[in-house]
Parts: sequence; structure tokens; C-alpha cells
Amino acid sequence: MRELVLNDASIAAADQRTAMDWLADIAKGMSSLVVKKVVQNTLRTSRPLQAIHYLDNSSLWEAIIALKQRGLREEYLFLMSSIVKTPLTNQLAQGIKDRFLACEGRTFPSPAGNSLVLCAISDGIAVSFPSDLIWDSSLIKVDFYELKDDGSGEVSEEETFEEIDNLARSNHAPPIYERHRRSLRGQITSYVELWNNREQAFPNLLFGPDVEDHLKKLNTSNLGSIVRKLANLNAAAAEWPNVGGSAPPWKAREVVNESESLQNNPKLRERRRFKSHDGTRQLFLWHARFSDSGRIHLRFDPSSHEIEIGYIGPHLPLS
Repeated sequence: MRELVLNDASIAAADQRTAMDWLADIAKGMSSLVVKKVVQNTLRTSRPLQAIHYLDNSSLWEAIIALKQRGLREEYLFLMSSIVKTPLTNQLAQGIKDRFLACEGRTFPSPAGNSLVLCAISDGIAVSFPSDLIWDSSLIKVDFYELKDDGSGEVSEEETFEEIDNLARSNHAPPIYERHRRSLRGQITSYVELWNNREQAFPNLLFGPDVEDHLKKLNTSNLGSIVRKLANLNAAAAEWPNVGGSAPPWKAREVVNESESLQNNPKLRERRRFKSHDGTRQLFLWHARFSDSGRIHLRFDPSSHEIEIGYIGPHLPLS
């Protein structure tokens, strides 16, 4: 799971009140990413929080303590519960540590950007104060130099850049989450990964337990098509509470119901009954198509705006 990394270069504030306002808002954003399982509840820092100053003789630690005194108890408790890892390389995977050390001290514009380099090479999420326009964004560009070995013993210094996720305000969390979700979908290379990552990749959909077995029987050539279709269904599920209506806002003809004649046939109707996430067996008569003849069978509830997937596989029998 990804980690949060404190951006030292951004830590500056005119006074304690400003620092506390920023910290409280950042804590809300961090908490939402932790709840959505995007990141661990850890924060990598170059030094202990007591040694990181936003103003002369005023540390981040003191500003966090002051949150409680100001009545911002939830934000205070969240930040106090976050596990601080310092220095930056503490308990870092050896491969990432080696690569980071090959970049350390060569960051642009200054060594204060080492935390951002770590984010760039480890898929970390920077945590910044919105102390400058450059930091007040959910996505920032990091320029740095990295030592490269061509395999023959020749080492050269290569300038590169990466765009990294950056949390400086709570409203930066949703776009970070959306990019994380899209990236996660793009990294799904097997049906096992699809099933194991379903809650993060498709958080607005429910999945019945039978689906896991259905996926195991599918040809891998259909994987991309299924992921794209589930992404469309997830988008409709996310939008439904906002637009209302008796049915989700599907794209035209993307999801259709079984014919009346099929629904009146007890045998065929029962072939569309699968186990629900709550343990009961339910009818999944609505369906979406993937590839040439594949079907995703689902059901939806207008009262709760829930969409549940009950079956993913070949076209079910019509006779």
C-alpha cells in the first residue's frame, strides 16, 4: 500500500493559527485516503516532527498539540495516531532505498526536495502545506537527477521528472483517489487481481460471492473488456445518488433487462439467480455485455442506490 511523505520544502507558515488551520484540513484529507485504503496511516519524514519548524522555534509537533487545545479533537487524534517513520529511508524496501540514495543530494531545486524524489520513485503521496502556489495542487511535477548504470560499469547522471500526487488541502483527496483508482484498474493483469482489488478499483459496486468462481473460468483475453465495463457501471453507481431516478444513469442501452418471455419461464429465470453479498439468493435479471457474447448480470435498488454484480461470464442459456 502507498505511503504519505511529508514535503519539507513546503513547511512554512506566518503564524501558529495558519499552521493549525492547514494541519486540520490536511488531516481530513489524509484520513479520507486512509479510510479508502489508498495509503497506510503512516507519514515518512526527514526528521522528527519536533525538529521540523514552520516558523522560527515553532515546530509541527507543537502545532499538532495545539489542535487539541483549540477543540479540533478528531484532527488531533488522527495525526497523533499516524505512525511517523523517520528518517525517510526507515523500513524502506531495499530496491527503492538503493534507487533513492542514488538520487539523494541531486534534487532540483534543492536538497529539501528529497522527500518529493522519494514520492516519485516509490509512488508515495506528498503531504504539503499550501504555503506557495507550487504546493497548492493535487498534482505536482518533480525534477531530479538520478545515477544510471548502463550495465557495463559506466555510470551517468540523468535528469528526469515525474508527476506525483500531492495533498495540501482536503479537497485534493478526491482527485488523488480517482487517479489511484484509474491506475489500479490499469494494473489489473489477472482475474485474481480483479477480485482482490474490487473494493478499491470499483468502490461503488457490490459483488456477490459467486462472482469469484465465475471469473476463474474466463479466458484472460476478456479481462480488459470486463474491467472497462465494470468501470462504466461504477461511474453510473457513483452518479446515481446525485441525479436520482428509479434506475442508475446508464449510457444508452448499456444495461438492459431480460425479455418478458424469459422472465416468465421459471427454468430460465432461476438460471439468473445467484448468491448476493448478504448471503441470500437473488435474481440478477439486468445485464451488460462485454466482448462478443459475455454478460455481467446485476441488480439495483433505487432506495439505497446500490448496484450489485451477481454474475460475470458467458451468455446464460436462452432455452
